[in-house]
Amino acid sequence: MTVRRLTGTLGLLLVLPLLAGMLLPAPSEASVILVTSRAALAGDDFIDWGQLGAAHALVPNPSAIVSNGGITGTVGRENAGDLQRRNENPPNSGGWNGNFAAGDRLIWTNDTAGAMLIDLDSPVSGLGAQIQMDRLLGLFDATIEVYDVLNNLLATFTIQGDSNNNKDNSAVFLGVRADSKIIDHIVLYTNDARTSARDDFSINQLDLRTVPGPAALVMVGLGLLALAVVGRARRD
Repeated sequence: MTVRRLTGTLGLLLVLPLLAGMLLPAPSEASVILVTSRAALAGDDFIDWGQLGAAHALVPNPSAIVSNGGITGTVGRENAGDLQRRNENPPNSGGWNGNFAAGDRLIWTNDTAGAMLIDLDSPVSGLGAQIQMDRLLGLFDATIEVYDVLNNLLATFTIQGDSNNNKDNSAVFLGVRADSKIIDHIVLYTNDARTSARDDFSINQLDLRTVPGPAALVMVGLGLLALAVVGRARRD
């Protein structure tokens, strides 16, 4: 490794924490909190799963998504195979027979027990959706893991839901807000509360709280700097 390359790498390593210290909120402001209602999340953007096709359409894993406000990203699952689009419809209609609001457009892990990953290309300060476990009616645990752009785990929350087919919009809402505005991606999964076994599930519209322009640019810049450091170290 040449002295010049070493100096460049060290320079990036030094700049990254300086930018973080100057432009990001203090640690005391960096808490991630659980949100269990759309009203409390107070989102200003959303992702409508109808963009991935009609009800019953198979959705490649992963698939590109875009919010109403233009935030891009991907949705996928940890297991191989497609996801599937469903709609909450009246009983015996061939749709999702659960407890979302009638007509809700859903994304489903497609009869496969495992986690769903939603990865956004721009940071957000909050996000959440209603969620329902499939297969068995009754109590279940729904978990959200929250990560930043460097794949650091910021928080994990688990709430309990009651899976039924009442179509009454009673599906539990699972979301988070972060004062530090550094949410990059989330992982969702459900477990049967009686056996702790992982199960498949659906979520409805994903609401987002966006980050003001300058703060978003700072977070993207920090992420690019970090990737540059890693890439240069590998080349050297």
